[in-house]
Amino acid sequence: MSLKAYALTTQKSAKKFMRKEEEGDVDLQLLDALINSATDFMELYCKRRFLKTIYTAELYDGNGTTMLFLNNYPIISVTSIHWTYPNVADDLVDSTYYKIYHAGGYIYRAGGWIWGHQNIKITYEAGYDFVANGIPDELQAICNALVSLGYNQPDKLGIKAEKMGGYSVSYSEDALPPDLKLRLNLWRRMDVV
Repeated sequence: MSLKAYALTTQKSAKKFMRKEEEGDVDLQLLDALINSATDFMELYCKRRFLKTIYTAELYDGNGTTMLFLNNYPIISVTSIHWTYPNVADDLVDSTYYKIYHAGGYIYRAGGWIWGHQNIKITYEAGYDFVANGIPDELQAICNALVSLGYNQPDKLGIKAEKMGGYSVSYSEDALPPDLKLRLNLWRRMDVV
């Protein structure tokens, strides 16, 4: 098993966190499985992907307010926004009529976003550029803590499923230590209604 492209830590960082930097100190297959599982858990819990990704034609409900929060952030760029209508061609929204709040993860439109069910279609890029800027330190630290707990004290972390062939691990949200939950909540996408 190898690390997923969107893994929130590296073998080297996790081994350093666990103070197991000597060759042979760590089962690398298990470490990769724990890193991948911790990353998947963190993204599922936070309701977002952290790695820079292009999202094509995501549909949103118009909410009548001036702010439209996207599913993923920080927003890097917006390629297009369209109003969608049943049985009619989409209308492109002129980019001079909206402003992108990159870190906040929303798009402001002074005239408001017209009420409707999935009447806004957006193509955009969002997330963190792990290659150019690295993994955000706090995300990596949280991931390292989860991996360390899973490796050293799996009974305390609430591992709810484990496979041996090829290693697979999944975590239970209920057993997340309170300090890690508080830290992870800062990265969690809030549902805006």
